[in-house]
Amino acid sequence: MLHAAGSEFGLPSAVTGPHGRWASLIRPVAGSEIARFQQHLLRLSADCRRSRFGNVTSDAFVRDYGRQINHHNTLLLGLFDAGELRAAAELRSLQVNWRTEAEAAFSVERPWQSRGIGTALMAETVRHARDMAIEHIYLSCHVHNRPMQRVAEKMAAKLRFEDDECFVHLSVCCDRSPWSFTTDGAGGAPGASSSL
Repeated sequence: MLHAAGSEFGLPSAVTGPHGRWASLIRPVAGSEIARFQQHLLRLSADCRRSRFGNVTSDAFVRDYGRQINHHNTLLLGLFDAGELRAAAELRSLQVNWRTEAEAAFSVERPWQSRGIGTALMAETVRHARDMAIEHIYLSCHVHNRPMQRVAEKMAAKLRFEDDECFVHLSVCCDRSPWSFTTDGAGGAPGASSSL
């Protein structure tokens, strides 16, 4: 069963809320910064890692995962504070090269959760996806991961529940006008995954 959420008039005003203060700290993660991404994933709690990867993961798995990122079909966005990557969004093409569909995953370190960072990361992910002509973003999370589901709902995503999984489909509008909005004056930023 699909559940449509969010405003019927593009992205809702909820995305212009307090998360906007984080926009200036979010930027693409360069290939030379993969070690910072790996350290971020290693700092995630066991529950957050399970949410991010869908199962229990070892430190070795996390290190290998970071090394295997293909920057030709994957965009990593990170929230950096004092030089440390504290939250990340991963947008990966469903094909070898960039096409119109991609999957997304998010991770926020526990001390940084419940501050609007997940919403800010989602908004930046959607902005980048739109700029790359991606039309559909997919992600999944556990049925009890309400923080991730609330972030998706703010972006007017469709949620579908099956057993213990929630599947999210977000249509990205490439026409800038209905998706354009600002975040506390920080510039345009429209809009699975860890607990956020």
